[in-house]
Amino acid sequence: MNNTDREINKGGTDVTKPEEQVKDRRFAVTTTSGSNETQYMIPIQYYACGPNVQYNHFRSALRMAMYQNRTVAEIPFATLGSQPHFDRSGLRKFTDTFDVERLQRTIPTVSMETFKEVCNNTVDVVLMAANRDMDFKILEDSYKRHKHAFKEMFGIELPEYSAVDTPNIMYTDGLSPPANQKKCLGLFSIYSYNHVNVRDEETKAKISKNLIRSKVIREMADNILDQICDGKPYIAIHWRNKTGEVCHIPSLRPSCYHQLPVSDGNAERTIPDILALMKEHNLSCAYVAHPQFSTQYPIVLRRGNVPNVFDQQSIINLNADNKAIYRFVSDTYMMSLLEQELCQYAALFLYTVQSNWSSFITSLRDQDGKKSIALDDLPSWKPIPKN
Repeated sequence: MNNTDREINKGGTDVTKPEEQVKDRRFAVTTTSGSNETQYMIPIQYYACGPNVQYNHFRSALRMAMYQNRTVAEIPFATLGSQPHFDRSGLRKFTDTFDVERLQRTIPTVSMETFKEVCNNTVDVVLMAANRDMDFKILEDSYKRHKHAFKEMFGIELPEYSAVDTPNIMYTDGLSPPANQKKCLGLFSIYSYNHVNVRDEETKAKISKNLIRSKVIREMADNILDQICDGKPYIAIHWRNKTGEVCHIPSLRPSCYHQLPVSDGNAERTIPDILALMKEHNLSCAYVAHPQFSTQYPIVLRRGNVPNVFDQQSIINLNADNKAIYRFVSDTYMMSLLEQELCQYAALFLYTVQSNWSSFITSLRDQDGKKSIALDDLPSWKPIPKN
């Protein structure tokens, strides 16, 4: 099995392009302003609910940039909250996460250094995707934090909040002429990336096909897919009830007394549902992605006679003699990307509602015509009380 340059179409057929066809298109663009000058876009992202929000935000920026014929800056991503404390405040290079060469088949990109050079360390105008139902005070405070962070981390000066352009609903083909004419454009929609709308399904498909994980992630996934389930199709489950992340916070701990029993009960209750789905889809193996707070869940499944349950620890054990795995063992950011890749290629995916980790994968699977089911929709699932 070789997934290192795999594209799966809706019919399930592998469609690949030789790497030699990849060309550096960083400056081969036309512009909407009628000028021959290259125009640029930078996604304004750092503070958010984890890197998966930023991945979705970046994908929205790509949609707009394609319509505007802009070259996109390869913005780095924040680390996970579960990253070891010494590394939690850092940034991860764009190339750790996504394959730049593949992305350039769809849209030109430039490094942050190049963006700073051609834009003179400034952003001419910032568009903020939002609607009237949002709390603009929260958006203003967030933007000001980003303005300070971009200056401190990247040496890039953003406009004042008062100069930010905030259309009610932002369509990629409906920007105002002044924004179209600016050389260096910023997109700030970190909490509302879904408001950057694309009316063209072909554009979405191009992005989905070429915004893929970095080569090191795909190569490790290849290796693992050959090891688990004898290379056969499998069901993937993303189990994240979020109680583990909040129950250690004193002010939120009282709610856990009501939530944890229901959550633990769901783990047991839904086993017959999972077994039924595996039988229906002729699957004899399961991969479970879960945060560090939910290490008991795979054990619950095995105890409930779910066959051939693999998880993060399983793949580490299987690769004990493979030095490459140790890069992932000590790096929760890279391990998270690896597990997302495994969930993306599963025959069936059971996902966690209200999880940006899951939503990033389901959107890719939807584009490929792959089936995903919310855990909340399983017949035996009992809603977890909010308080």
